[in-house]
Formats: sequence, C-alpha cells, structure tokens
Amino acid sequence: MSKKILSLGLSQSNFLLQLYKEISKLEDGYSFSVDNLKDLSNGKNALDKSFFKNHHDFSGSKLSFSDYLKSLIKIVWLGIFWKFLFFQIRSSRSKSKLIKFLKLQIRTKAIIDTYILPYEYDIYHFHFCIDKNFWFLHYLPKKANVVCSFWGSDLYRRDNCRNNYFVLEGLKRSNFITIQTREMADFLEKKLNYRFGDKLKLAQFAIEKNIYFLINKFQTNLKELDSFKFFHNIPKDNKIVT
Repeated sequence: MSKKILSLGLSQSNFLLQLYKEISKLEDGYSFSVDNLKDLSNGKNALDKSFFKNHHDFSGSKLSFSDYLKSLIKIVWLGIFWKFLFFQIRSSRSKSKLIKFLKLQIRTKAIIDTYILPYEYDIYHFHFCIDKNFWFLHYLPKKANVVCSFWGSDLYRRDNCRNNYFVLEGLKRSNFITIQTREMADFLEKKLNYRFGDKLKLAQFAIEKNIYFLINKFQTNLKELDSFKFFHNIPKDNKIVT
C-alpha cells in the first residue's frame, strides 16, 4: 500500500531516521518527507538524509499579498479561528501580541493551502507536542489523517495554561496519539483532564540497537571513559548518568 507521510513539529535526524527506517521495513510503499530537518550528525550521515523524499522549510515559505488575502478570507469562516481568538482575548494578551497572533494564524493557513496541501500527503505526523508545533495541525482539513507523538520533555517540562489549551485542541483533532509508556499516558490524561480512549497508543522510540553493544563495550573501559571525561571537561571522579 502506498502512503505519503509528512513529518512536522520537532525534526531531529537522530530520532526521525531511526523511526521511519524501521517503519519502512515493515510497510512497503511508504515514503517520508520532513519539514526543517535538524541534522545532529553534523553532516556525517548526509547520505541518510536522502532517505526523505522531500525536505521542506515551510516556516521560511514566501507568500504573496494574494496568498495572505485569500487566507484571511478563508480563515474568518473557520470556527477554530474564532475559538482561538476569543481564548487570546480572555487570556488578557497585549494588543501587540494579539496582532502578532492574528498574523500567525493567517500565515499558517496560507502556508497550508499554498505549500502543504498540494503535495497531497496521506498522513501528517506531528512530533514533540507543544503549542508552537501544532499550528499547522489546527488548520489542516478535517479529513486529514493526523498522528501526534510525545517525546518526553514536551509532556513533563511544558506545563502552562496556554500550552495545555492548544495542545489539547490539537490532540482532540488527531486520529492517533503515541506515547511511550502507560505511566506517561496516565500523566497526560491527568494533566489535560481529558480521556483520549482508543486513540492513545503506546509506542516506544525506535533505538539503534548498536548503542547497547557500545554501552557493554565501554562501560568497563576506564581508559576510554577517562578520555571521554577529559574531552568534555568532566571531573574524573564524576559519574555520568546520561
């Protein structure tokens, strides 16, 4: 079965390449594209980047006055836009921040219509579930298939009214939500005071198995560990936890 998947939100090469390569082994015909990929290998895995069919940079997209105008006309007819606008007003945001918010919504809708939808992706996969990573999600067509994946810090370290409001609205809109453990799932539902039911799926990160070999190889090699500490300016007597 042929499926085109677009990765949005946080795009780090170390996780996305492992995840999507494992999926491609299980599903023939799947192709993956990515937005604003951050290559954490510093170019060492340049060949791996060719795994992605398309490399996008939607945040840097150029839009014409006509694009903005069409977006403005469309967005005022969307209930989600007014819902978000009233939330902004209730939150006592300053006038300047309210104007900035309005511009962001119009631009987001324009990018979706002009640059994202023409690719006709089958699945939109949002990584690292925080408010700023969900703007495209809110304005996708209702028929779009959406998967949202929590990483960890997005769940435990981002906790304020504004973030939780927009994240919850995005998760309600999604078809599936992946999270790594049952404990994390329970924490999420308690945090947002919402039961997600069957759309919440447990799915651990795809980890390169060679890392376990390296841990076993070096954990007793004191010379190698001391060299690592010296290189990173870590006191020799310190224990490295992560």
